[in-house]
Amino acid sequence: MKGTLEQISIQGITGPQQRPRQRPGVRPGVRPGIRPGNRVDINSIGNIAISGISKIDVTPKAPSRKVIETALKTATVQVRKDDRTEQSLRKFDTPDIQTEGFGPHLLTSLEAIEISENAQVMIETAKNAVEKLKIDKSQRRKVLEQIPDSVLNKIKKQTRCPFGAVQCDPTNKYRTADGSCNNVANPLWGKSHTPFERFIPSFYEDGLDDPRATDVFGDPLPLARDISVKVHTVSDSTTQMNDLSHFSMEFGQFVSHDIQMNALSKGQYLSNLNCCASPQRRNCFPIPLPTNDPFYSTFNRTCMNFVRALATTNLECELGPRQQLNMNTHYLDGSAVYGSDKATADSLREFNGGRLKTSTNNQLLPKDIPNKSSCKLPAGNPNIKCFLAGDPRVNQQPALIALQTIWMLEHNRIAKTLEQLNGDWVDEKVYQETRKIVSAMIQHVTYNEYLPHILGNQQMIDLDLKPKASGYFTGYDPTTKPQIRNGFSAAAFRFGHSMVRQRLAYNGPLHSNQSPLLHNEFLKPDKIYDANGGISSVTRGLYEEFSQKVDRKMTKELTERLFESIHGFGGDLAAVNVQRGRDHGIASYNIWRMVCELTPADDFTAGITGGLEHHSTVEALALANTYSSPWDIDLFTGGVSETPIPGGKVGPTFACMIGLQFRALKFGDRFFYESNTDVKFTPTQLTEIKKTTMAKIICENTNINRIPKDVFRKTTTSNINPEISCSSLPEVILQKWKNCVDGGWSSFVKKNRCVKMRVCNKPKPNSCGKKCVGSPVQFTCLNNIKTRKNRKLPNISGLPNIRRKNRRG
Repeated sequence: MKGTLEQISIQGITGPQQRPRQRPGVRPGVRPGIRPGNRVDINSIGNIAISGISKIDVTPKAPSRKVIETALKTATVQVRKDDRTEQSLRKFDTPDIQTEGFGPHLLTSLEAIEISENAQVMIETAKNAVEKLKIDKSQRRKVLEQIPDSVLNKIKKQTRCPFGAVQCDPTNKYRTADGSCNNVANPLWGKSHTPFERFIPSFYEDGLDDPRATDVFGDPLPLARDISVKVHTVSDSTTQMNDLSHFSMEFGQFVSHDIQMNALSKGQYLSNLNCCASPQRRNCFPIPLPTNDPFYSTFNRTCMNFVRALATTNLECELGPRQQLNMNTHYLDGSAVYGSDKATADSLREFNGGRLKTSTNNQLLPKDIPNKSSCKLPAGNPNIKCFLAGDPRVNQQPALIALQTIWMLEHNRIAKTLEQLNGDWVDEKVYQETRKIVSAMIQHVTYNEYLPHILGNQQMIDLDLKPKASGYFTGYDPTTKPQIRNGFSAAAFRFGHSMVRQRLAYNGPLHSNQSPLLHNEFLKPDKIYDANGGISSVTRGLYEEFSQKVDRKMTKELTERLFESIHGFGGDLAAVNVQRGRDHGIASYNIWRMVCELTPADDFTAGITGGLEHHSTVEALALANTYSSPWDIDLFTGGVSETPIPGGKVGPTFACMIGLQFRALKFGDRFFYESNTDVKFTPTQLTEIKKTTMAKIICENTNINRIPKDVFRKTTTSNINPEISCSSLPEVILQKWKNCVDGGWSSFVKKNRCVKMRVCNKPKPNSCGKKCVGSPVQFTCLNNIKTRKNRKLPNISGLPNIRRKNRRG
């Protein structure tokens, strides 16, 4: 893949020089009109999934100021009316603990809700304006982009755009808690509570807001649950990886929680919407369940609750399609550990010695008291509580809790050492320096250990993702947007769901091996408190067990019993992934093939160019039995079912999208650990950071003494990646962060009428600092003294008496 990130993903793509074969049975005028080998106009891409090639060659004029103002007034009234309707339906809303299928993904912030209230008016204004002018849905986005700035600025003032200017401190050498001010020219880029960016324009049914619902023939798309049943069938022991450990899956989840948290819609007073009881509500998009469903029909279920992601505008608050909000910082910056806003960050700090808060003899995360996360606590043991971390989803399952705990402990371990090395450092200095180191370690493990297993070596090289063996990375580009892309968040980086095992293993020498079904472990922290194992047994169970393959199959623990709250059944994550892509206006699989310079499929023939080129016969048959056309295949379903690329674990479409996203996170982050920017590590410090391995991090913070060097790969009996002593792993030498204080002279102090002295204590040099250069003594009157033979000059402490010969005057 050639070209810069923005050229590849924004300005258009040059596809393979091959014309696809005509697929049979497609009506004229419906077949998408992008052809491989042509330079693709980004604006044309956004129209394909809606109505095929538009017959209108000239884009209609933008709405006038009067039309926009009228549309705004109508929208304001309309949203207020909708609010009253929502209020009248609040009887269907449920609190967290009583919500069917409740999980921490539903913990939406008040700030996100306030942002969405503004956006709802803007989106309705846009819809009213284009409907007033009877603009075809294929032209709506393009028409709205032509609205003059003078009109937009007035609308922004009236609706109070929530993405206003932020004040930055140009002297601050540390990341802000909320990610702002990383990019000096664009301080909102990457900030928490800002919209997801897009690789390509959105694909909504009405061009602006309604989820994608019809196929290329105008018929309804297959139901999300049907797709789950027909395509994402059960994974089992035959679909295990032959090399990667289950730790690979868990680390991927940790990274995902560091860089993104989708803000989902809520009911009244932060309660949860029950969309099966009131599907007509504006943010409801429930998943219908067929009456003959092989699982849910047993429980007489005909509906699965699904709420839309909260609406937002783009970062510029322009009139246009619905966007979605990321509540976390977009950067890979350790925010899962530290939080994505200052209030959260402060709530997790001790404010003493730079340390983070802990519980249970300083070995566990701080407790969530009261139980705001609504996790499941065992009866009869009041000491067991849920936990707090930088990301509120920490209690989702014990493996995630364990990994979050390890990084918290690593912070406190480093902070303790830095405080000992630098006795003059105050709490804030220790905290910020430690946070900078831990964030760098997370980045290094991600780019040096995790991503090569997922993307393969060649993709890492092609996209310049491999860390340098030594020295700095010099490619920081302040014009590269680091924000998380919507297609990555809503589809591509969900590939890890297929890696999840049916059972969660607890392995340890003092803890009898257990493997409970995953659905029994959701939202339950009690295993972490086990004195005979705790995070050590959970972590050991992750790297000692194989992961499932990245393929179309998912365990029933996720497709039938996700966050089970009623005995016997829960949610379906595969169906949720499909529904979420449609909710977010994500383009279909074929469009993304073209974005990534891959040939789109014209039919369901497996393994050939023009067909499902990167699918096996079995995978292609499952898709053919589900979709009417390859152009309708949902991105998650089509991408996750591809054959992996050489050396990697995902297919070429997801490898492209994931690679481009992590390239953006590298090239667009001024604080990226390797970057040679004004906030860089010293050369010796960077050398130490590059010694970091996940295995050593685990060793430093658990009771584990022997471990495979690469915990992302399972240990085997064939002596590949065997367990070794923790002491043999390279150690990050924190002495390189000792603040070397060079000596400085005090002012000269007069000792007598002829001598002044100074002391090397302003500051006093420490063991690695340079000593003061020059003499501590200054003679002021030697040449003016009227001397006699044998006259003694004043004796200076520490210097011999000096006798001078008589001189004739």
